[in-house]
Amino acid sequence: MTPANELIAPLFRELKGDIGYWSIVDSCKPSLRPLLHVSGTSKIVAGMLRLKSGGLLILLPHVYFDDPDVGGDELDEGEGAEGEDGGGASSDAESPLEKQVGRVLLDWIETLTASPEAEAPGWIDGYRFESEVERSVRLERLDVQIAELSMAADELRVEQAQDARWKTLLYGSGAALERQVAAALVELGFEVEDVEPGRTDLRATRGDASAVVEVKGVGKSAAERHAAQLEKWVAEEMAAGRGQAKGILVVSGWRATPLGERSEPTFPAQMIPYSEQRGHCLVTGLQLLLMARACMKDPGAADRIAEMLINTNGTIEGWDRLEDVFREQPAEVVSSGDGGGDAAEQISEAAVESVRPEAAGPSGGAG
Repeated sequence: MTPANELIAPLFRELKGDIGYWSIVDSCKPSLRPLLHVSGTSKIVAGMLRLKSGGLLILLPHVYFDDPDVGGDELDEGEGAEGEDGGGASSDAESPLEKQVGRVLLDWIETLTASPEAEAPGWIDGYRFESEVERSVRLERLDVQIAELSMAADELRVEQAQDARWKTLLYGSGAALERQVAAALVELGFEVEDVEPGRTDLRATRGDASAVVEVKGVGKSAAERHAAQLEKWVAEEMAAGRGQAKGILVVSGWRATPLGERSEPTFPAQMIPYSEQRGHCLVTGLQLLLMARACMKDPGAADRIAEMLINTNGTIEGWDRLEDVFREQPAEVVSSGDGGGDAAEQISEAAVESVRPEAAGPSGGAG
């Protein structure tokens, strides 16, 4: 065991050879202050809780008043558990070790319950040791570094959340899927317009080309009724005097199935002729994801990909290689010698260096 803080250190030094833990604290109130840990871990084997009544609840490991290698149950079962008369009588007298432990415990508890020291007056802050002045400089530097690290971490979390939303194209449905399809079309250079509720999911324009987009998230494959709904929106565009619009059907199919286990096509063979005859472009959520990510990496690819959507009748060929956008999750994060991680590593190293002299100094308070 090792002390968790200075509160337990005096008692631990006195009883180190006479205490041992038989169990750990699995769960506890946040207000339980750890006193002892299992060496090299954060597992709690001693703790202290200040009660609302003002009292203390202290959890301590077992104190061995006899040979610590012999448990109490073994003594009860052995011949020495009973007195020579067989009556099981035992002495109530305290052993020298029990008296010593009692004194040590009481002295220690007295330090925990003693009256608090007098509150320091404000003027005392004007008198500072040389070590305090030097330490304050290091603390200020660390505070700046901590703020910079915190800001960098927040920016990374925002970027992680943005990336996570793109995956909606692989499993989403409803409004969430529609929003991400719209975001993908914007990456491809389309302008996405607001539409009336209950009409086409999305209306998009790019130069002289216009398109109406039907978006579906389904548990299995797409159906011909989805293409029929799209054709209805195309006809309504013409009837409203907006001219001929390209029909694009985006389907996130088999959305509850992992990508590597999707063996069936999103667009079944029987529905493809219907869409081809009506000039519909059929795109899976995965394909649209790969297209959008390709444009994010190379904005110059947007023209070529957008033209492919406008000019394709039926299904899009290709754009289904998972390795083009996904990477295996490493077993553990290993810092490299380049990239943004190096800056954070340098800041962390600087923080360690700034406290290292104090830890090694004669006062040793931080240690």
